[in-house]
Amino acid sequence: DHDVMIGFTRAAQHYDQQSSYDESAVGQFISIADMLAGTFPRPDFPADYDNSLDRHTRRETVYGLLRLNLSDPFKIMLGGNYTHAMSEGISYGVPANYDRSRFLPFIGATYDINANVSAYASYATIFNPQTQIDADFRILDPIKGNNVEVGLKGAWYDGRLNASIAVFQARQDNTAESAGFDPDIKQTIYKGVDAKSQGIELEVGGELLPGLQATGGFTTMRIVGTDNRAARTFVPRNTARLNLTYSPPSFDRVKVGGSVSYQSKIYNAPGTVSTTTGEPVRITQGGYAVVNALASYRLTDRVNLAVNVRNITNAKYLTALNTDQGYYAPPRSVLGTIRVGF
Repeated sequence: DHDVMIGFTRAAQHYDQQSSYDESAVGQFISIADMLAGTFPRPDFPADYDNSLDRHTRRETVYGLLRLNLSDPFKIMLGGNYTHAMSEGISYGVPANYDRSRFLPFIGATYDINANVSAYASYATIFNPQTQIDADFRILDPIKGNNVEVGLKGAWYDGRLNASIAVFQARQDNTAESAGFDPDIKQTIYKGVDAKSQGIELEVGGELLPGLQATGGFTTMRIVGTDNRAARTFVPRNTARLNLTYSPPSFDRVKVGGSVSYQSKIYNAPGTVSTTTGEPVRITQGGYAVVNALASYRLTDRVNLAVNVRNITNAKYLTALNTDQGYYAPPRSVLGTIRVGF
């Protein structure tokens, strides 16, 4: 038997942004005492606003997939989608119009090596319209590219334990990347960057022992531009995560668990020069790990008590380097909850 799937999706949005700024209240020093007492003078907010952004967007996709069961262990999937994306309106006085359509093919295959392990391979194309603006306040052209992936997937103990390993390569052309901050429009402007990523991904999940559930993964990759030099350096090259929960089979009212996530060093060199040192600006976030823990007790079938401790080691790190709103992650926190069901 063979399988056929056909579908249609449609999404529409309307953006309307009114902007105005009181420059006299920007960059002023606020003492801690004034901040806590709320005595800092209220800014003289402007009464008139400019319609800086007024844009309609729409995206429609028709997709289909044909699964050919050529034999018991071997299957081929052929498919694709036809996408139409449009935008009309203005962005800071500049027309924000585009109307693009593209067919994106897909091909994949799976082969059952034995009762537990399957091999797979796939090729897909990429087409993703963007909303960021360039130095001329024009919307960047859509991202185009392709993705190739080859891997193994396994399932054991009647599906209670699953694992996979994959090797991938993705090429994305014209992906938006920060090109600096425009003080006139108070926004980051962007440029399109061509890049290729290659890497390996490991995933595992399931029941390791009675009552012990685990999910985890590890990814390592390299990202280079057209000159074969490192690109998109604000994306971590190595990431790992592990989540464990345990509920004793003989007393399943209790659950304890923990999680740890890690990412390697990232940095961003926007190409600007420091106004104080005269040196090129480079923002770096070193590698870090975040550890969390939880414990819960089901008092009755309707009442559950729980406590969560987030960021146990109180790690201090920036959540992002590629936007103008990067911020430090929350410090250590403890949250207790009582949940009642009806």
